[in-house]
Amino acid sequence: MVYTDQVVFAKGFGVRVLGNPVAVDANTVFQLASVSKPVSSTVIAAVVGDGNVSWGSQISDLDPGFSMSEPWVTREIKGRLRVPGGSSLNYGPRLYHLCPASPSAV
Repeated sequence: MVYTDQVVFAKGFGVRVLGNPVAVDANTVFQLASVSKPVSSTVIAAVVGDGNVSWGSQISDLDPGFSMSEPWVTREIKGRLRVPGGSSLNYGPRLYHLCPASPSAV
């Protein structure tokens, strides 16, 4: 759990794979599938509601380090495309390639 930009609790519970005794720990990474879509949509809607950004804000303007494989795609991804997962960031291993940080850093 993160509170005010500080990790306040990090622990795992259970096993990584049913039938395998390897325990879950604070660095275990799970694929969230579509669970991340309503969470990210809620966060985006809250920030838009606060007036900090608009649905048309370009992600690359908000995060200069954000980039996709093609420059024109980077320029065109806007907040509203993230709500239904329309930018394809949530599909398969591509998400892992976009995030160079280790699980503990994330």
